[in-house]
Amino acid sequence: MKLNLYSNKILGSGIALLLLSFITIIIFFGYEYKKVNDTALRVAHTQEQLLHCEKIMSLVADIETGTRAYLITEQSIFLKPVERSQKEIFTEIALLKTLAIDNPAQKIRIDSLLFYADKRITFFKRIKASYEIFGVNAAREMAESGEGKLYADHIRSLVDTIQREEDILQGAYKADNEKSIRNIDRILMLIIVVILLLSAVFIQKVIADNVEKGKAAAALKKMNDELEQRVADRTQALDKKEKLFRALVENNEGIILLVDEKLNVLFRSASTALITGRVFEENEKIAIAEYLHPEDRVKLSKLIATAVTSPGISIQVSVRVRHFDGHYIWLEGAVKNMTDEPAIGGIIINLRDISERKKADQKLIKANRLYFFNSQVNQMIVRTKDETTLFREACQIAVGEGRFKMAWIGMIDDTTKTVIPVMHAGDDCDYPSVMRPISVSDDAESRGPIGTALLQGKYTVCNDIESDERMMPWKKEALNRGYQSFMILPVKNSGKVIGIFSFYTAVKDFFDAAEIALLEEATNDVSFALEIFEKERLRNKAEDAIVKAVERYDILARATSDTIWDWDIVNNTMHYNDGIAQMFGYSASEVENVVDWWNEKLYPDDFKKVTELIEEVFEKGLQKFHITYRFRCADGSYKYIFDRAYVLFDESGNPCRMIGAMQDITYHVDEELRISKAIIDAQEQERRFIGGELHDNVNQILAGSLLALSMVKSSKSLTKKTLEYVEMGKTHIFNAIEEVRKLSHKLAPAAFDDTSLKDAFENLLQTFNVNNQFNIKFEMDDACNTVSGDVQINLYRIVQEQIKNIVKYAEASEIEISVKQSAHAIKMRINDNGKGFDIKTVKKGIGLSNIKKRIESFSGKFTVNSAAGKGCEIIVEIPLSGNSIQQPAKRSKKKMNL
Repeated sequence: MKLNLYSNKILGSGIALLLLSFITIIIFFGYEYKKVNDTALRVAHTQEQLLHCEKIMSLVADIETGTRAYLITEQSIFLKPVERSQKEIFTEIALLKTLAIDNPAQKIRIDSLLFYADKRITFFKRIKASYEIFGVNAAREMAESGEGKLYADHIRSLVDTIQREEDILQGAYKADNEKSIRNIDRILMLIIVVILLLSAVFIQKVIADNVEKGKAAAALKKMNDELEQRVADRTQALDKKEKLFRALVENNEGIILLVDEKLNVLFRSASTALITGRVFEENEKIAIAEYLHPEDRVKLSKLIATAVTSPGISIQVSVRVRHFDGHYIWLEGAVKNMTDEPAIGGIIINLRDISERKKADQKLIKANRLYFFNSQVNQMIVRTKDETTLFREACQIAVGEGRFKMAWIGMIDDTTKTVIPVMHAGDDCDYPSVMRPISVSDDAESRGPIGTALLQGKYTVCNDIESDERMMPWKKEALNRGYQSFMILPVKNSGKVIGIFSFYTAVKDFFDAAEIALLEEATNDVSFALEIFEKERLRNKAEDAIVKAVERYDILARATSDTIWDWDIVNNTMHYNDGIAQMFGYSASEVENVVDWWNEKLYPDDFKKVTELIEEVFEKGLQKFHITYRFRCADGSYKYIFDRAYVLFDESGNPCRMIGAMQDITYHVDEELRISKAIIDAQEQERRFIGGELHDNVNQILAGSLLALSMVKSSKSLTKKTLEYVEMGKTHIFNAIEEVRKLSHKLAPAAFDDTSLKDAFENLLQTFNVNNQFNIKFEMDDACNTVSGDVQINLYRIVQEQIKNIVKYAEASEIEISVKQSAHAIKMRINDNGKGFDIKTVKKGIGLSNIKKRIESFSGKFTVNSAAGKGCEIIVEIPLSGNSIQQPAKRSKKKMNL
């Protein structure tokens, strides 16, 4: 043993010595490694300095070459490389000086290099200045003087010296680096040797320790085996019985409890935690009564008392126990008094969880009750004819058959925008009347369960009134009446929420998915009944309206001279009163009771307008509309008609009938056209008069004023300042004469005594296109120059008005104008490529309205075609005949496919 201790001391000393040697070697290795890195950095700096030296030599050569090229060619393009090289050479010298910061000798040489570089650049600037002041010959003489070469030679000499010094330093650095690398190699070899020695010593130590441990373990094992054998023999029998008992208890799906007469738990099985969710300490005292449902505590106490007086007898028990999560679970089993048994000494309670079975039974009962409730609601709806009865019986069935504690129905008051209770049934049914009013607006109280159902149009469930924060304003009244949960369902009519149906119960967590679905179905049935009542009311109202309309029709048909028509849209037939013959001259045999006949009599240009309006009326569900159009008489002429109509729709919202009255307004339209033409003629006469007055009188007055000023100027007694005022006055008078001339031409350009209509158009376009901002394409038939003066003036005014619109609004670059004459009419088209506008949404301005009035005064046609981004096109057609309504060309038959 002493020998072993001595050997261990020697071994420990050797290991310590080896470790000390290993640390020393590592320190030397770090030192040499740092030297290698420092040397490598110096070599890199040296190489960088050599590169900068070469770059400086290259830049000096570039300066020399650029200077000679500039003096030889006299082209300034060679100055830019020279100036760039001058900037770069100072940059390179600055970098070189930074790298030589730890070498004073090199810093001195670099300072000299900077001095001669500055001299060389200053010499170049002197050459450049001499060139600019004295010319190229003087500059060349200065360049050939040798001063620049002298500076360049000094620079080359300094750079060569710097490069030689750096080459010497680089060689020294490389030698030191190689020496340090060799030292590192030697140190690495020593490290490997020391590691090998340490490994050998460690292995030897491990082997020796393992041998000693093996001997000690063998001795301990022998003693332990003998002790374990004695213990095993004594406990084998007890272990067998205990394992059997634990296997029976722990693998039981129920709860096994051993309690005393006061229901204190003496033992509990492991399954207790799984079923109740409660984990107790091993010796923790537990009183069962604390976890029983309040209604079951007395019952279980009586059972225990019975078991105490009847030992050995099994008594059935069913109780509710509070789970760790807070809810109650149903347990069922038996109680047996085993107090007299010394090994037990208590009352055994064996219980199993029957909560799911209880829930299934309750759910089945509740579902059957709700199915019966739905069935009773459906039967009631079949026999009910009014809302009051519907609401009353629905609430009574909910309480009587659905076993709800209370049910009520509320409807939205359109005036106050609040829910008004209209019917209720059940216990404490005064609750709806004491509730705070529920508004359908989006305020704080409207975000409660009822308000949410109204605003979102979906059901709302509150399964725990006491803990639901949404019920804060109504909680107290609800709990006082024993309500624990409730459900709100929206009552709808044609998809619109008009009220609510509320169900209240005395049980928490009453409403699950199945109950919600059944109550939704019942409420939907109530909503469906309301829709039926509404449709029935509307149908009766429509029938009454039809009866009254027929009466009014009969009276109107006898009292008016208008043409009354009745269109059966479903069967596509139309009936007229006698006015069709009186107004249009058609005999009874000529009038066909079909829509196609009416379509054929429409003026072609009005056909699209009429059909589009009727389509819009049908699409939007409008009941009333009116329109003006032209209708052909029996003699082939046309009359202006003002037609008013009323549309009837069926239950599906589809049009089924239309009744209207056609009124002849031809005389009124002709009068309006005559008045419009008279107004336009008066405007033109007034323009001519004003234009003539401006041209003949005002212009002459201005010309006389100009002559007077010229005579004043000729006076020798005027001062210089007075002459300036005279000149200023003449200038203003010249401008006034020009403006008067332009205005007179705008007001009265269309006398056309000395010019044709085509020339007037060209002059007009030229005044608008002074700066040639438009590309104008103008075409005109020569025959148009021969039409009447009124037509020419109005064509001119239309072009003038539209060109103003294009200049002011269109942002166009191209304008096309064409004027063509046919046998019956003059057709003018004005088109631009501007931004355009949407005809349906943008109201026509005064300009287009004036154009339309001018065309209508000649019984012409006016069309505007435009769209956003598509420019604008107006088409004007003026008939050459004198008819008040132009006769249309023959057209193919079209049908009103509505």
